[in-house]
Amino acid sequence: MICYKVVTSNRNSIYAKGSYCVKYPVGALVRAKEGTLGLMVFPEREDAEWFQHDIISANIILKVEVCGEGIVPEFISEGITGSSLDLFYLGGLCSTSPPIGTECYRELRVLE
Repeated sequence: MICYKVVTSNRNSIYAKGSYCVKYPVGALVRAKEGTLGLMVFPEREDAEWFQHDIISANIILKVEVCGEGIVPEFISEGITGSSLDLFYLGGLCSTSPPIGTECYRELRVLE
């Protein structure tokens, strides 16, 4: 299934920092870090654009093909630093509702 991924202008995770940061080179099969919700994508480009406009830093939208079964998370981490993500994954602290249309997958292929 084709989805859309918002990343930094240098193709890194837009919010996940530290050891959670993932790079998205063209053609790569990218896997989510173990113990995380997965790689956050949007099945609808319109939802990715809405999320993109909500971000202060420079960013781009990539077309990706997701692999396997996805989940619709009830909550995501409110913080973006490695330590705040550690807290979220250890105890679900500092959580917020995900952006509209969010789905998470264990792996995806970067198409553009």
